[in-house]
Amino acid sequence: MAVLFERCLFPVCFRCNLPDEILGKILSLVPTKVAASTSVLSKRWRNLLGLIDSLCFEEPEEAASGSHRFFDFVDKTFALLSESPIIKKLSLSHIPTSGRDDDYSRVNRWIWTALERGLSELHLHATPRCHGVYLSRELFTSNTLVKLTHGTCHEKN
Repeated sequence: MAVLFERCLFPVCFRCNLPDEILGKILSLVPTKVAASTSVLSKRWRNLLGLIDSLCFEEPEEAASGSHRFFDFVDKTFALLSESPIIKKLSLSHIPTSGRDDDYSRVNRWIWTALERGLSELHLHATPRCHGVYLSRELFTSNTLVKLTHGTCHEKN
């Protein structure tokens, strides 16, 4: 879907006069990596990432789960969204398999940052080798979170 979106819609929207808020909603429908890549299209598109209210981080299947490039990308995206008023949905795929405490603390920091901005949906997906995700009890008493899903991403052999 993301490739189709890039090929069909971006050339049209690049030249269109849609309001920034509408473009932000459109960008919320694609994986965050694709949405972030639009910032190079023009000066107008540089700040549209801040209008996204749904974040979908999917580590490529060919990359090692929990890779530092993936973690660095998510960290940088959250840093760019520091002025973003609301994050409604956060989806994390291929969360850490290393069992390293600093990886888990990064994931929890992302979740808490989103919760502080009104997160209502959280989707967590791990590979079968995942050592587990440790979530704070406070997550389950959040005033804004209404949907929490977790699952396993099946790896290709």
